Amino acid sequence: MIYLGKHRNNFILVRKTKKKHKRFHHCICPQVDKNVKKIDSILYYIHNNPEKDLSLAFLSEKIRYSPEYTSRIFKRQLGINLQTYIRKYRLYNARNTLAKTDWSITQIAE
Repeated sequence: MIYLGKHRNNFILVRKTKKKHKRFHHCICPQVDKNVKKIDSILYYIHNNPEKDLSLAFLSEKIRYSPEYTSRIFKRQLGINLQTYIRKYRLYNARNTLAKTDWSITQIAE
């Protein structure tokens, strides 16, 4: 099971296994690898614009990679495909908004 968590004010993906929790890459990455920087820029855009168009084609265009290659490096870095990550992030964001405000589900979905 993979879920979105928070660690030191950064969103992270956590894979829950029988033995332990395994943390994945998060927004701030010390590595110099250019693919990691590209993935960081995608994550930054997703976290700051969850309501906008977040299609693979659009995000690939932003980092100037092909959609196929973007999908491949995203999955390699995070262990989860891009659309699943976006869906989990939006659900995480909606759940937190529901908990912190008195908005209805319809208002949050818009």
